[in-house]
Amino acid sequence: MATANRARAVLRVKKQNTVSVTGRAKAARDGLASDTTKFGAANPAPTAIDAQITVVEKAEDQARKRTPGAAAARNVQRSLLVGMLEKVLTFVHGVADTSATREDAVATILAAGLLVATPPQSRKQILAAKQAAQSGNVLLIAFAKLLGAAGKKKSCLNWQQTMDGGKTWINLPSTPKAKTTVTGLTPGMTYGFRASVTRSDGTLGEWSQMVTILVH
Repeated sequence: MATANRARAVLRVKKQNTVSVTGRAKAARDGLASDTTKFGAANPAPTAIDAQITVVEKAEDQARKRTPGAAAARNVQRSLLVGMLEKVLTFVHGVADTSATREDAVATILAAGLLVATPPQSRKQILAAKQAAQSGNVLLIAFAKLLGAAGKKKSCLNWQQTMDGGKTWINLPSTPKAKTTVTGLTPGMTYGFRASVTRSDGTLGEWSQMVTILVH
């Protein structure tokens, strides 16, 4: 999923708190095990996570009993479990990034027992779609700097549209300015649009998050 606002997974655990770490580990274990088609290649595997959870919980029990050296041993095992969760995070990012839309990526992250990072808020929208004066026309306006346009260097804006929620995309004519009018659309149908920047060195920036509009 190549978008400027791709969904990112987060753990949100207190690494020095056993309950926090094992709680997230159990959620990840159950999530990864629930869909072997999507998460079958997970490394570490759910069984490995489960085994380490057991080790950590036993070590925590010994630490509570104030067994000599138990707290240090518990800390080591808990750190190993955190490391496993960080590997899960990387794996889930890879799966989520293949999603067609941000919504699909969010669903993948949540299904894996992780949480979704809140995207940073911007005062300006990366892409806005507005109904044009003429029926069947839509005005698209992009904020080029947020898309990765490099300062005053020349670049062009690329545009795409979809009628199936982002499963397939149709290329629209590129423009030198960060706005374009899309014509010939069918009134009463919902369209999705996204934009990207081709920089002066020829590199293509990431696609923006899709915006949708019901055409009049």
